[in-house]
Amino acid sequence: MVNIKNQIDYELRNLKLSKDFQQAIMRCSIKPKRKTAWYTVAALLFCIIGSTTVWAGYVIYNSIHVNEKMLPPLQPMEKKSIQKLLVASNEFGYYAKDYSDYQELCEALGISLLHSDFSNDNPYMLISRETDNYHWNQIYSTAYIIGDVTNLSKIKSGTDSHYTFDAGQEYGSPIDLAIFIICSDEQLTDYSVDFLGDLEHVETYHSSQGYVVNIIQDTIPKENMYPGFKPNCRAVLVADGIQYKLSGHVTVEK
Repeated sequence: MVNIKNQIDYELRNLKLSKDFQQAIMRCSIKPKRKTAWYTVAALLFCIIGSTTVWAGYVIYNSIHVNEKMLPPLQPMEKKSIQKLLVASNEFGYYAKDYSDYQELCEALGISLLHSDFSNDNPYMLISRETDNYHWNQIYSTAYIIGDVTNLSKIKSGTDSHYTFDAGQEYGSPIDLAIFIICSDEQLTDYSVDFLGDLEHVETYHSSQGYVVNIIQDTIPKENMYPGFKPNCRAVLVADGIQYKLSGHVTVEK
């Protein structure tokens, strides 16, 4: 079996800042601060702490749980200055827009984001952004990495789109990417994530790039598994104060 840590190291070596922006995947319960109330959304691919004071803030800013059990902390989340989304608000009073590619998204945000070479030349990527233009920005990139899945077909349903596909040998589904960006001190203080359901924390891995990665996986009874079955795995990390979550039906090694 491929060593898990070596494989993740290989994957993360391909996760880097886009050349054009040198400056800078299961459901989870996440608490972005809204102007009027809390709400729950479906959401998402790390450093040594010295003092007690820093450690306390580090835990607050990285409150990651699986079914209310706290996981080892990631790097601290940070408040970011993001360009506002100048569109009409939607029916919920928030602002949303789709983007044609990852570079266009970065230009619209005004910051750089981590980027993987595995997502290059991908015509199927669907990118959507939602924000309250004050406290938070959340980005979903569906089919961020295709892998070896085949016969992808986009299905349009109202304002939403998704894909049908045939699973590959290594990828049981495309890999989705979720990004969460904090934009206010209030959101930074109150931020927390709880992955709910039939899930387990597999391990916390320290990569050679200095990232701490929490690996979470579906818990599936053996009798429900079939040849070639791959559970839904999630890799959660924080880089430069921004949280990334890669998710898809792949083995933990992949």
